[in-house]
Amino acid sequence: MKLKEIFNLMEQPYIHNRKTPCDIAEFLEDEYYSSSKKTYVKYSDMDLTHFIRAILKNSNQVELNNQLTIANNTIAKLNKKISKLNKIIEE
Repeated sequence: MKLKEIFNLMEQPYIHNRKTPCDIAEFLEDEYYSSSKKTYVKYSDMDLTHFIRAILKNSNQVELNNQLTIANNTIAKLNKKISKLNKIIEE
């Protein structure tokens, strides 16, 4: 079931009976680059399973980027300490 279908269904009186919030409606119009389809897809046109997998993939990439940033910062700090130690040794 596509996200737009889910939110339309939730607006029905027998389900949720509330209008889709404007920030969610705007988000559904945004596009995601599908690497498998090699094209941009509106979030509203994404199947729920596809959406969850896309979000998980993105969160895994964000986590990997965070870990790489931490590692690079640690390496930079270690290089500074090594540089200071080399200066002390040379004196």
